[in-house]
Amino acid sequence: MDVSCKSCGGRFHLPDEKVPPNTVVALPCPKCHEKIVVDTRVAVPAPAEEPELFGDDVELALLCLAGSEDRNQTILAAVSQLGFRAVPADNFERFDNLLRFNRFGLVLLDEGFDPRNGRNPTLELLQAMPMSVRREMIVGLITSRFPTFDSIHAFGLSVDFIMSPQDLKAISQILKKAISEHEQTYKVFTECQQLATK
Repeated sequence: MDVSCKSCGGRFHLPDEKVPPNTVVALPCPKCHEKIVVDTRVAVPAPAEEPELFGDDVELALLCLAGSEDRNQTILAAVSQLGFRAVPADNFERFDNLLRFNRFGLVLLDEGFDPRNGRNPTLELLQAMPMSVRREMIVGLITSRFPTFDSIHAFGLSVDFIMSPQDLKAISQILKKAISEHEQTYKVFTECQQLATK
């Protein structure tokens, strides 16, 4: 299979047997070391229905939750209190469709959301996103495997923050801190980008 780097434009041949079938993988470009995303999944036909589009008048939060209804309502209420319009996805296909046609400032993903063959395709899709798109959103992973704000595991999983379900009672404070840290992380970059577009 032939692949090309979106950053430097380099074109490379990748032997088919080197890439696992039916997966999305990110490989470093041999020239510029940026990630090259290789998608070997079988193409799924587009849904017959129109994509769901939301206006730019309010900040959107995409919720991919797998917990109880009470737990999900607690998360939804906290997200709404922070000024986000909460948009739930009930499966990977809806998540993918919503993400393709809308800009989300916040994505909250339960680690157990719509698993497929022991994998989490939702997390894999987020991990494979180009940084130019990914830096525009804050991604939080809800998992009981790691403590809240475990930055080492968050970095390793390509998410902005981790939240343990045990800390759900403090979700508003956790989200505020995560949003503040994200803004501080990209503050200089955002300012430079704004100056460059003037």
